[in-house]
Amino acid sequence: MAASAHLLDVPGQDSAEYAPKPARHGFRHEVILHGDGAEGFVRQTMPLISRAIERDSPVLIAVAPDRIERLGEALGARRGRVAFVDIRQIGANPARIIPAWREFLERTGPSGGEPLGIGEPVWRGRSTAELDECWRHEALLNVAFGGGRPWRLLCPYDVDGLEDHVIEAAHICHPLIAGEQGCGVSSRYRRNVRPFDGTLEEPTGEVGELSFGEAELGLLRRRLTSWARLEGLPSADVEDLVLAVDEIATNSIRHGGGRGQLRMWRVGGSLLCEIRDAGQMRDPLLGRARPNDAAVCGRGMWIVNQLCDLVQIRSSPAGSQIRLHKRLG
Repeated sequence: MAASAHLLDVPGQDSAEYAPKPARHGFRHEVILHGDGAEGFVRQTMPLISRAIERDSPVLIAVAPDRIERLGEALGARRGRVAFVDIRQIGANPARIIPAWREFLERTGPSGGEPLGIGEPVWRGRSTAELDECWRHEALLNVAFGGGRPWRLLCPYDVDGLEDHVIEAAHICHPLIAGEQGCGVSSRYRRNVRPFDGTLEEPTGEVGELSFGEAELGLLRRRLTSWARLEGLPSADVEDLVLAVDEIATNSIRHGGGRGQLRMWRVGGSLLCEIRDAGQMRDPLLGRARPNDAAVCGRGMWIVNQLCDLVQIRSSPAGSQIRLHKRLG
């Protein structure tokens, strides 16, 4: 089964709770399908970047380092007109990407031309779990920015380096397709956005488990600390993981029926912790909006997304699963 199956195999338009219809004005979320690696990427994006510079539009490009280097060479003296960021750093956990685009828009302000963003959340080598979260991120971009300030976001996909099901998902998650001949509406775009739907693959091998309520939170932190240290997680990362799990467990007690279950296991070079409880999550952008000082909700999931390498949420009336990934070393 493709990694995108749970998100994309959803019925009819009547279940489209959030996503707006693709717009010709306002936020424009477009996929660029290119081949020929970095060369094809530069060839497809440079005309759009040049046009934005001519219009004095703010430009932020969040791509891999090799793409940044090639674009910088192509821009020459104009490189200073464009901001770059390494997507491998800000986007390893896809839940951190929407906040980065929001910060970009806040910095640009209302003056000047229409902002242009180029972001590459999907690259060769992403794990199955990461790809599944990338599809949810791509779909949620239409929720986060639809109906708001006009700006354009281009998402490059390398058809030579990515599998067919990855390219198919790109068509489904993007309302618009940009190409050398212009931009058109994607006939395969689906407005359905149910980011917490689906199930997570069951762990194999040895799994540690602990049922907890408020009285067991201290025991949970101690057991998790001991296990993570034995698995070789560096001390600073142990503290981050314990804090993240504690945030989720505390939310389970407050909002998830008063109790929960923690599971812990290792997959390759990562430690995974999963908390299950009886609550249901409804905000599609949970953890993807930086809380202000007065916020009383959403702060915990924001913290968790900053501390963990990947966060997966599945939630329904039957309860919720939150799975946290922390890489070793």
